[in-house]
Amino acid sequence: MTAPTDALRFSRVLVALAVSPHSRAAVETAIGLAAAVGARLDALFVEDANLVRLGALPFASETSALTGMRRTLPPADIERALRVEAARLERLLAQAAGAARVEWTFQVARGELLAAATAQAAELTVLATARHADPNGRDRRPVPRPVGALFDASAASRRGLAAAARLARAAERSLLILVPGGPGARAAEAEARAWLVREDVPGRTLVLPPTHAELHAALRGHRTSILTVPAPETATLATDLAALAAELACPLVIVR
Repeated sequence: MTAPTDALRFSRVLVALAVSPHSRAAVETAIGLAAAVGARLDALFVEDANLVRLGALPFASETSALTGMRRTLPPADIERALRVEAARLERLLAQAAGAARVEWTFQVARGELLAAATAQAAELTVLATARHADPNGRDRRPVPRPVGALFDASAASRRGLAAAARLARAAERSLLILVPGGPGARAAEAEARAWLVREDVPGRTLVLPPTHAELHAALRGHRTSILTVPAPETATLATDLAALAAELACPLVIVR
């Protein structure tokens, strides 16, 4: 695999955040990635437009976890809760990025998380997935989870492989290169194997099933600590990012 040195440099990592129990892990993952590739970190907190619209409906209500009583959910309360969560995440980002000496920015938008994140067109975009696990692999397993990279020999997947390798080195992890099956799988795997040897990166390659359903099932089954995937518009095999974000148990990094 040959690529210009400039093509493997990264200037910007985006982390897309929302009201989620996994946002802290996404921030930590993004900071580690930004530090590993030498890039600025931009955080985007996305206020869920559907949640805001829900609060405007006359039947919107919430149930107290303490008393079990239901009460109406005024739109102003939803807006206030979103502002509080955004401020909390900004403080967290400031503290963690400062400790890692990573330059950062923070902004707030309203919309749908995946659409808002991909519209930014960042080189590397970190998403917290619905089943997001600890990014450091502290899941009581004796073997550290590898850093994963979906590799289809596209230019974006080569960039993703480079980013994943830098993160693996920084975290002292191995690299798992996952190659989608199909007509070009043999050549892509050979390229990935040669890359591991040339870069002297500990890791291995694995060819996955060719169909979307089987591919997603295989990706779910491998316990990677993070997974880089080429953006659908730059990949040779388009990946359903929404489905992956809903199914994976590790942070997802979209690469352009």
